Amino acid sequence: MDRTKIIQLIIGSEKGINRREPANVGGISCDGITKQSWDIWRPKNRHRFPGAPESVEGLIKRQDIVEAFYVDYLERYHTWELPEFLQYIYSDFVVNAGKAAVKIVQRMAGAVDDGAWGRNTSGAVAAWRQTVEIELQSDPDVDNELITRFHEEKLAHYQRLVDLNPDKFKQWHAGWKRRANHVLAQLEEYFEVEKATPSAMHDDDVDQNY
Repeated sequence: MDRTKIIQLIIGSEKGINRREPANVGGISCDGITKQSWDIWRPKNRHRFPGAPESVEGLIKRQDIVEAFYVDYLERYHTWELPEFLQYIYSDFVVNAGKAAVKIVQRMAGAVDDGAWGRNTSGAVAAWRQTVEIELQSDPDVDNELITRFHEEKLAHYQRLVDLNPDKFKQWHAGWKRRANHVLAQLEEYFEVEKATPSAMHDDDVDQNY
């Protein structure tokens, strides 16, 4: 899956204006770009987009800027250093959960899972990616096994949030799972033998519209 398609899929999942997010988690958002993030990104990129709207709501008419924002965002989280088959599931989760996504990759690569992607993590991921690509030559199931592991760790993260603070997070839990299952369905090309339906998926989530 190429970078352009990944970004388009993420924008498709985040589509539209969301006024429900409180200010302490970013505030109002457009296509997943929160007011908080926009107020930081816009001044730094004014030279690239001199007509950029001051309000995040104005991005609804500026898909060129939305795409540019996500290009920068995914670069900042080192998305393209991962094995190709993990880039979409990682990037979708990093948009939603930031450091939690980084920690999953760090555990997979054998790095310290502190959520901070520095030189040591890049080195560990590069070595791990090389090993994975060699393993794929003799075992074509390696990609779907790693995708499934990432998916299940992501669902476990959501469950921990709900367990820690059900009053705050339970309302979002079903939607998080639906989105995770939607992402997994987009990756079925990597499941040579079985469909992308690990035990972590639930029928009551799959049948609902995201």
